Amino acid sequence: MTTGSANNQVKSKNTDKAKILAMYASIVLLGLMIAGTIVVSANVAIPAVTTRALPEILADIWTAVVVKSPVTDPAFQSLTLNFPKSWQMDTVASTSDLLQVTLSKGHTQIILTQTASDPALCYFAGDKQYGEQGNGYQVASFVGIAVDGKTWRKALVGQTEASRNEVVCEKKVEDSGNVVYSSQTVIGNIEIHSSDPGLASEVDAILARIQVGLELVPVVSTVAK
Repeated sequence: MTTGSANNQVKSKNTDKAKILAMYASIVLLGLMIAGTIVVSANVAIPAVTTRALPEILADIWTAVVVKSPVTDPAFQSLTLNFPKSWQMDTVASTSDLLQVTLSKGHTQIILTQTASDPALCYFAGDKQYGEQGNGYQVASFVGIAVDGKTWRKALVGQTEASRNEVVCEKKVEDSGNVVYSSQTVIGNIEIHSSDPGLASEVDAILARIQVGLELVPVVSTVAK
């Protein structure tokens, strides 16, 4: 067998394997759609909103995915995700105890998780607990996002030369009247892991278009420093 023939056989096997994996993923996603866990509506027109995103991002064709939360914990709500067609939904885990949705593009992931856990608080410069060891997330920088009447902060909680780790913190008012920021939002914990700083604008645009609830009605959201 010649070297070229052997290489062609390896490429053919890799292609067949990729096709099988893609087919399996499609079957899983189809099963979830039939079960009513998610409803997908492609090529949904999203009106331009005021964001930090580049103009060409706003001009993209976007996909809307309605995610019906199966989690029995009343702290979490269902949601609608809107994201550019260049992103893909990689994983949907759906049980009465866990819902996980992962959006990805290249080396960037947005991970939404609904499950029972003790949320961490986020402390920012000026907060009394800021800088104290062992107290939640110590946040040096953030991007403010307003969605469906909720105030979010995309907080930078870890960074190396190769990657950035961020969490979304939601503004909440405690029974005592104190204002805090919690890593548990009304739709779950949202984490962003990225080694591509060039996609930060797209991440911001996606977060700004998350809708709390099941209706495919675009909302006006803002992203600001």
